[in-house]
Amino acid sequence: MIGALLRADLRALSRRTWLRAALALGTVAVVLIVVAALDADGPERADVYARGFVALFLLGGLGLALTLGAPALRSEAESGAFALLHGAGASRADLAVSRILGRAVALASVLAIWAVAAQIGSAAIGEGVRSDLAIHALAAGLTALLVMLAAVVAGTILGPVAAGAAGAIFFITAQGITNLKAAADVNLIGSGEQFIDAAWWSFPRAVTSPLADDLARRDVGGAAVNRFELNGAEAVVPSAGVDTWLWVIAWCGLLSLVAYYGFRRRGF
Repeated sequence: MIGALLRADLRALSRRTWLRAALALGTVAVVLIVVAALDADGPERADVYARGFVALFLLGGLGLALTLGAPALRSEAESGAFALLHGAGASRADLAVSRILGRAVALASVLAIWAVAAQIGSAAIGEGVRSDLAIHALAAGLTALLVMLAAVVAGTILGPVAAGAAGAIFFITAQGITNLKAAADVNLIGSGEQFIDAAWWSFPRAVTSPLADDLARRDVGGAAVNRFELNGAEAVVPSAGVDTWLWVIAWCGLLSLVAYYGFRRRGF
């Protein structure tokens, strides 16, 4: 039953005008980034392209995650669609799992197509296929999945707009904790380090790629990378270690379970 529901959800999503528009706009953005990069010369060309790519996955990925996650469960429940499916034999568990999986697959699919388009664009400007772009796509995609699932959880009790806002706040919090940890690691915090360490091992984090780290350290990444000033000194968020990747994956699993049980407890 889950497989059938998942296929039906993916077919329905593939017909959504806004999702097709997001896919197209991301591809158009890659073309514009290529044009901007071709205007630059030498090593600057690769930096311009990478900067645009990072910005696309930050803004586009988060926007897509919130749009997919916020209405994932509540809107269909309120419309009566879930009640009809439940009456036809689908359990609450089937509906919850298929809907969460469907949104995750849709998010991954769009981001993967953007990433493939970006590799084609990289080849077009003479840079060839770049592994750092692929790793960044994975890092940004995992962070986007985390935010999407947070919005799904919020959507079990809030309307789509409020759930989207909650998902955005969740991302800001995760990124804030990541930034503070980076500052604490270079002794920019002082006496509050123990509280930051506690938050680091209690709350979600954002995943920073080696590409974003490199752009920030060379101060060529623009606003899309994590280079910030604190107490009069500059700090850069380093690329995420294995512990952060595993921690974020664990949080994705936790949020999926919370969304699952939250949906099962609510009525249609």
